[in-house]
Amino acid sequence: MEAVAFRSGRDAHYLPHVDASLPRGFRLIVYFNAHWEADWGGLFRILDPCDHCKAHHTVFPLVGNANMIVRDGHYDDTWHEVTRLSGKEVVTRNTLNITYYEPGTTSTVQ
Repeated sequence: MEAVAFRSGRDAHYLPHVDASLPRGFRLIVYFNAHWEADWGGLFRILDPCDHCKAHHTVFPLVGNANMIVRDGHYDDTWHEVTRLSGKEVVTRNTLNITYYEPGTTSTVQ
């Protein structure tokens, strides 16, 4: 198990993907921003596995919000992205990623 804190700034984003480096286990993402505007970007979107442009759910990076990605070996069911952080304000997107790896998997520390 590992915990990694991230502070992302302007233009940070993740294109639609699955966490292929985490074949089995889970990742809990906890958010630490007291205030967030939708037009700043930086939103975590859970995507339709067949249409990566369609979001099933959107999570704002606010205190009290979190999401969990559970991996059971099926890559096609965990598509997600983080929209580009592009707000005019000088903000950072603050998260804590807690990852549990099943035996035989490796760390994803960046």
